[in-house]
Amino acid sequence: MLLAVPLGQRLVGAVPSGALPGSPLPASIGDLGTTASSNWSGYAAVGATFDDVTGSWTEPSVSCSRGVQYASIWVGMDGYVPGDKGQVEQAGTDSDCVKVKTKAKDHKATTTFEPVYFAWWEMYPAKVVTLPASSCPVAAGDAMTADVSDSSGEFTLTLSDATQGWQCASEPQPSSAPAVSAEWVVEAPFSLTTGQVLKLADFGTVGFSGAQANGTPIASLFNDAVTMRTGKVVKASPSPLGSDGESFTVTWQHA
Repeated sequence: MLLAVPLGQRLVGAVPSGALPGSPLPASIGDLGTTASSNWSGYAAVGATFDDVTGSWTEPSVSCSRGVQYASIWVGMDGYVPGDKGQVEQAGTDSDCVKVKTKAKDHKATTTFEPVYFAWWEMYPAKVVTLPASSCPVAAGDAMTADVSDSSGEFTLTLSDATQGWQCASEPQPSSAPAVSAEWVVEAPFSLTTGQVLKLADFGTVGFSGAQANGTPIASLFNDAVTMRTGKVVKASPSPLGSDGESFTVTWQHA
């Protein structure tokens, strides 16, 4: 098993906790089948030029007993193989734990940690665009779908919430990104401040469905199952693909 650390990291500058943007990490692709990453868990497909990637999931409820932590769930292109120019085109949601200070009756501040949920899209390495909660709200349990499409070098990133009945899409984003990999991922973002991968929020299990690239299920493409790992510590791991070839789960194991 080779260590495959994706090139792109989701920028986290818009996270309410104030975490700073991430930056690329060195990368090497492993043999197709099973690889490991310091911050991604899910599936990646290669071996083609992709023009559309889509997938659905149920927004997980996070446990915030362990402090400030992050979990990004997204669908996208690029960021996985050498030669993709260090770019990632992605749309997704966050289930994060943020610090909240409240004043007690004795005037002493009490610190608690609470979950926050929101939607975003990103043309990495450009800054993340956080979607407004007024028009694109996200809550635990919502049925989410993301789609990233490329039409002659213009990318459109779309998120929809079947539970709350909205769809939000970017304007076409011009890019020279090659679209040579497709991904369905749960990620622990990267902090430029510390140079470290941020702690992964306990999201339990996320189930992906309808995971296709170019209209083709993952199982019909050259694909890797990616486990999030730091040394011998497994942080999150994907299940085998379902019998439909386009569904799987990612399970949290460690922060």
